[in-house]
Parts: sequence; structure tokens; C-alpha cells
Amino acid sequence: MSNYALVEDGSVTKVGGLPNSWKNVSNLPKLSDAELKTFGWLPLTKTVAETSKYEVKNGVNYVISADGVVGAEQKRDMTADEKTAKDAGEAVAYKNLRKMKYDELNQYELMYEDKVNSTDTWGEAIEAIKKAHPKP
Repeated sequence: MSNYALVEDGSVTKVGGLPNSWKNVSNLPKLSDAELKTFGWLPLTKTVAETSKYEVKNGVNYVISADGVVGAEQKRDMTADEKTAKDAGEAVAYKNLRKMKYDELNQYELMYEDKVNSTDTWGEAIEAIKKAHPKP
């Protein structure tokens, strides 16, 4: 299903797939692009903004032409408070993930087997968890 934008009074008012019926028109998805254009429905092309660690998406800028609409996602830098909150959340997240994985290990059994067999299975398991969930 293609994406479309409804343009009313020079502004995009709806985006997404075509509804089956709209106002007094039914079977909108079966109409041609030329027919849809008469009702204000234009094909929509959307560009996705790639964000870095300290950027967030910040709405969509629509450019309307005679044949379609291009929607470009906008991004912005996080505020200092948003950065602090993100860092704090990541600090807690890695700790929680590590704890969950540690709890899944039968650590005392691994330590006992390591002592009896002169192995380091417990240490290797702990190291694997730390590598999989590093400190931010």
C-alpha cells in the first residue's frame, strides 16, 4: 500500500494509506493518481532522518509539488537535560541487563565446577555478559 498525503488549503492535513472511503468518495485505493489528485490526495515520499546518540527526531517538513509531497523528517540536538536523562537511563539499563543475565547463571555451581576441574567457566561467562552489555 502506497503512502499518500491529503493537501487542503496548501497544507498537509493527513498522511498514510488511503482510506476506503473519504467524504463522498468510496474505493479511494482503486482510483488512479490523477483521479486522487482532484480530491487533494497526492503520493507521499518520506525521507527518514538518521539520528546520532544525542539527536532526536523533531517533526516532518513537507514540500508540496504538483505531482506529490516529499516529507523530510527533521532532527535536532538534545538539550542538556535530555542528554543527562538519556545517559542516566542508559546507565540503569546496562546494570539491569547485566543483573538479569547474572541471575540466569548458576554461579555457585559454575564456581564449584571450576574449582574441581581447574577451569574458568564462571569467569568466561561473566566476561561474556560484560562484553555483551558494556558500561556506557
